[in-house]
Amino acid sequence: MVLAVVRDVTERRATEEALRQSRTMFQKFYEQSPDATIVVDEIGRIERVNAVAEALFGFSRERMVGQSIEKLLPTRFRDRHWAHRASYMKDARMRPMGTGLPLFARRADGSEFPVDIMLNPIEIKQRRMVLASARPSAIYRCRCST
Repeated sequence: MVLAVVRDVTERRATEEALRQSRTMFQKFYEQSPDATIVVDEIGRIERVNAVAEALFGFSRERMVGQSIEKLLPTRFRDRHWAHRASYMKDARMRPMGTGLPLFARRADGSEFPVDIMLNPIEIKQRRMVLASARPSAIYRCRCST
């Protein structure tokens, strides 16, 4: 005796293909962004970075992922930053970071540069995260081009 079960998997395969395409599109948007893009968890640990972040900060993604976001700040700002980060997470919303204040970041070689940062809260698998987009500030870009 043989028992055979036949299922139509057409819909499941279409769903899997749509998911694969969605992931591919996300990966392209993320990696091809003109800005350094960093995903940080609610305790300030770097979860993901794109290629522009690697180039801007001079660290490989392997050296950034899993590290505190404070790794990318000049030493003189690190102690205060964790309090600002905790405050932001209590009322997380899309906004520029440090509006009206000069912000600085640190490269792997220790050099500093002025930076503009936009923060955007996101939720992934019920985890609160922040998508940070960073670029050298316009002031810096103007000085470098002259």
